[in-house]
Amino acid sequence: MSAQSGDVPTASSSVRAVSVRETATAYLDTLQRGFEILSVAAGIVIAIQAQILGTTIGISRNEETVSLGAVNVLFLGGLILDIMSASLAFLTSRWLQRLTIDEREFLEKTFASSESHDGHRTSDSPQLPPPKSVLDSKMAISFFARSLFVPFPLLLAGAACLVLGLLVYIWAQQALGVAVIVTVIYIFTLPFFFAVFLIGRDQQRRKEIIMRLSMSQGDW
Repeated sequence: MSAQSGDVPTASSSVRAVSVRETATAYLDTLQRGFEILSVAAGIVIAIQAQILGTTIGISRNEETVSLGAVNVLFLGGLILDIMSASLAFLTSRWLQRLTIDEREFLEKTFASSESHDGHRTSDSPQLPPPKSVLDSKMAISFFARSLFVPFPLLLAGAACLVLGLLVYIWAQQALGVAVIVTVIYIFTLPFFFAVFLIGRDQQRRKEIIMRLSMSQGDW
């Protein structure tokens, strides 16, 4: 009986096994969720852009002014950027899902090593064999890696085109008072966006921000 009971997994061992599996794919799961959310966000921005685009795209060329032409360029350019962002975010998420077990373990080990050394490669970082073809060169690998992570910059660029297009449209078609008020509102919100990117990767700064968040917990 004792031998048989030793082979039966207990609840604590099952919990530990699940915890180990979750920890083993922590970086991969975070990446996948991030790109899935990014794809949804890009889709929402695309819907907004398509709705706004109807205000200017139907104007004939004879009636189109220089300012409206600039608005259409910004709206259409932003729409294309966001469509590509959503598509690439889906492809990146799909690429991550299709990694083999060995590749997933390599990703977790590499990301953990990079995080522990603040993004710098060290002697204990995983090593790869020398490139065998042009597609394995450092330049090509760097391009491939950036292609997988480019959806977010594309989404930001598309959203920036949308906002600039709105500002140009408002200054060209609305009263001066309306244009000034909308521009002031836009300028007022800009520092919050820059602040998110200025946080950086400094651990002390991030911990102090977390402490501040814990004090308010979403309450103003």
